[in-house]
Amino acid sequence: AVAGLTRELAREYRDANIRVNAVAPATVRTADNVAQLGEKQPLVELDDVVNTVLFLASEEASAITGQIVPITGNAY
Repeated sequence: AVAGLTRELAREYRDANIRVNAVAPATVRTADNVAQLGEKQPLVELDDVVNTVLFLASEEASAITGQIVPITGNAY
């Protein structure tokens, strides 16, 4: 549903030069997640999520719209 909504909104707003993307992070490292999952579970760093969002909001990503961007860290 999120992928379809992202693509449809990107189409709807392209003439207004508004880009629509979504990020799909794996499990993010938080104190609670580490406590529940342990250190051996691969976790995405919050900084990686933030940096991806900032990139997508920047002019460097002006050609990217309607995409789901996975953030997997070292999960794979």
